[in-house]
Amino acid sequence: MPRPKKPAPSCPTANELEQLRSRLQTLVSTGEAQRVDGELEQLLRSLGLDSASPTAWRDGFLLLACLHYDVGKPRRTNNNAQKITSRDDMAMLKEVIQLTGQGLTQEQAINKLASDPSKAHLFKFKQSSSKSQRAEAFRKRLSKIMKRTSGFEAIVGKPPESTVEEVLIDLALAEVEKRNTNLPRS
Repeated sequence: MPRPKKPAPSCPTANELEQLRSRLQTLVSTGEAQRVDGELEQLLRSLGLDSASPTAWRDGFLLLACLHYDVGKPRRTNNNAQKITSRDDMAMLKEVIQLTGQGLTQEQAINKLASDPSKAHLFKFKQSSSKSQRAEAFRKRLSKIMKRTSGFEAIVGKPPESTVEEVLIDLALAEVEKRNTNLPRS
């Protein structure tokens, strides 16, 4: 029996936003805005964030959006699909290097590997995949490996490409800093 879908939280309407603005203006006019500041700082701390961090508010906003609005929820994936590991990539590179060492071009090596059915299990290809599908998969994987292992990024890792990656790095750094401050001093 299929599970019932969780209703998506609705976005606030223009009227609801106006009511919120009015409520906030009332807080400012009654002098209670400082109390709200304290509550916001407590909320950031409860999310594991340092309120003094220049990105704390953005990080907090993202975390709350993830918690309450499913922002960034990963798509469902096929858990039965075979995962390609770095060991698999190394095996593929080894085969390509051996064939290019025998005088083949990179493209010829890819085509030779793609046409060899005995290599299908080594590279996690389905037996039913065609030679052209395998060759295209080889090209894409080889390109991805080459991009990932070139230059500065191979030494220090790639810089964050999204707000989510930055937030995760900030959270990890905050956790390390928190643990370091809790260690006894010698």
